[in-house]
Parts: sequence; C-alpha cells; structure tokens
Amino acid sequence: NDESSLNWKYLPEEISLRLFQLLDVLHLSFVMSCCRVWRKIASDDVLWRPIVEVAMHISQLKYLRSKFPDDDWRGIFLKHKESEKIKYINVSNKYFRN
Repeated sequence: NDESSLNWKYLPEEISLRLFQLLDVLHLSFVMSCCRVWRKIASDDVLWRPIVEVAMHISQLKYLRSKFPDDDWRGIFLKHKESEKIKYINVSNKYFRN
C-alpha cells in the first residue's frame, strides 16, 4: 500500500474546496488546523464569503469592509464574531446567532 494514496491532503485542491463547502464554521476551523495545505484551501474566500453574508447584516458588512478593506472574508468574519461575542450554529448550511 502506498501511504500517499490514503492521505486526504493529496486530494486535488478543487475537490477539497468542494468538500469544505459542506462544512459549518466550527468544522471548517478544525480543517484549518490539520495541515498547511488544508489551511490554505479552507481560507479561500469562496468558502467564507457566503458565511459572512449570512451571518452579518448588510450595514455591518459594509462598515467592516470599509474599515478593513484589505481583509479577506474570513478576517471580516472573525472581526465580526469578536466584536459581537456571539456563537454561530449551523442549521442546514444557514448560520444563525445562538
């Protein structure tokens, strides 16, 4: 058995990205701590933009995007989460304040 054929981190990036789109915020955070390859993939704005757009009111989003224009979508989400001191739960891929 070739060990590399059994290792998830060798999946093509586009396959990993599609799989990561199925995860909630908590599990996406877990994935980011597995390895550098997955951290890079799980930091992609394709994953974080929908999370931010659902989690934040449009006025909050505009404010944070104007205040931190160089931040990626994950960075915006973390700033929002920190400022609000709230938890998010995933219900059928919709994020609600808990």
